[in-house]
Amino acid sequence: MIRRNFLIASLVQVLLITGLAFFSSIRANSGTVVVFSIDPMQSGYPFNTVFRGWTFEPSLDSAMTKIPNDLIKEDLVPFESLEDGLAAAGLQNIFVTITKDGSSWSVSSVSFSKPDEGLFLRSEWDMNPYSYEEFENNSDFFNVRYELGNIFLSEESVGRLRECLGERSWDMDTSSYFWEIEPLPMSVELSVLDDGNLIPLRLFCDGEEIK
Repeated sequence: MIRRNFLIASLVQVLLITGLAFFSSIRANSGTVVVFSIDPMQSGYPFNTVFRGWTFEPSLDSAMTKIPNDLIKEDLVPFESLEDGLAAAGLQNIFVTITKDGSSWSVSSVSFSKPDEGLFLRSEWDMNPYSYEEFENNSDFFNVRYELGNIFLSEESVGRLRECLGERSWDMDTSSYFWEIEPLPMSVELSVLDDGNLIPLRLFCDGEEIK
């Protein structure tokens, strides 16, 4: 009985994953395909799960995440104060409009409301006292993050991905990471949907796809 229940649960899990992958594929086909560079230092390492196999969630490099303040169209939404006097923390939606310049993309403007036109990425900014203070005291830029989702990898490709990511270690003196083995140039192909959400499609290292 236990074995039967385990097999049924496994089958349901597989069917659910297959259905989600099919739905995600349909959504991805409706978007605009772009390719962005990856920041290996901010990206996680590949992770192995029982039912989903190897997954990897990339992080975009600073060209898309380090936003100059002068590109923001509106004033920053202020904090709401709670009864105890602390600032209310949350996530502020940010829409990053991008334009293509040759083979690369760049940020052209940023707004807190959904743009009426153009290709834009939906992002989030941590609205907490620290990031707010950083914004107020930094006249140059602020950082945003994107939910890219996972890319699924075969067992054979994980070794290649690790080579491309390099090896990093923690320096106790400087409280920062440093490269013991330098990473290779990496990029990710994404589908940008009409609402600005992103679906990862393919992963590239040194110009070649990691399958």
